[in-house]
Amino acid sequence: FHPQKDWLIYATASRGTKGGGFNAGAIAGIPKSAESYKPEALWAYETGVKSTVFNGTTDIDADVFYYDYSNYQAFTLTGLTPTVFNVNANVKGAELEVRTRPIDGLSITASAAYLDAIAHHVPSNLLGTGVDLGDQKIPQSPPWSFSIAGSYTWNALSGYMTVSSDAEYTGRRYFNTVNHPALQNGAYTIVNASISYSPGDDDRWQLSLWGKNLSNTEFASTGFDLTTTNGVETYTVSPPRWFGGSIAYKW
Repeated sequence: FHPQKDWLIYATASRGTKGGGFNAGAIAGIPKSAESYKPEALWAYETGVKSTVFNGTTDIDADVFYYDYSNYQAFTLTGLTPTVFNVNANVKGAELEVRTRPIDGLSITASAAYLDAIAHHVPSNLLGTGVDLGDQKIPQSPPWSFSIAGSYTWNALSGYMTVSSDAEYTGRRYFNTVNHPALQNGAYTIVNASISYSPGDDDRWQLSLWGKNLSNTEFASTGFDLTTTNGVETYTVSPPRWFGGSIAYKW
């Protein structure tokens, strides 16, 4: 619905499915009742608004959504085997993004997101000896996340230069549907920056120097519980502060 020029209000409802399958029960030692998992069904509802304001210089997008899962395919490790099991789940969330171009050459984007992602009646394990842990956070679902990015481009040396920087905050999140305290990553913020040069009137060639994770923040992207096999948890740790350069050509 367009209430006026440069404004759009929308709402959607959709249903999707994901096929079922089988776990490697012989490797994990899980009972036959847990070897197969059912197809997943999702009803997704979303409503929001998109607008362009301030004489066309600024775009604002906002939305809220609700996902209703039946037989959500949750993930955990059973021994050394990644295993999938079914529980019901619900996800509620909201997003806001603002993109603005206040002056020639300058672009700024800021966003915020809230997420409440819950899996219900999660078993502590699939070995037939587990207990009902009740509601658990869905993995990789931080409750809050924020980001801001900016770039400025100007003419230089018969071409143009661009400097850019971005920062991203990610709230605490779990790596496993069984929310063990050791399988989570605390909130963290990373900052990146770059400067690039493109000769001529087009951007086919681009020379760049960049720095990533300038705050030298230590965080993990994934984690796995191996305590039932060798007594440890393992994590994939993201790179620390690092610098580099690149040459790119587009055709």
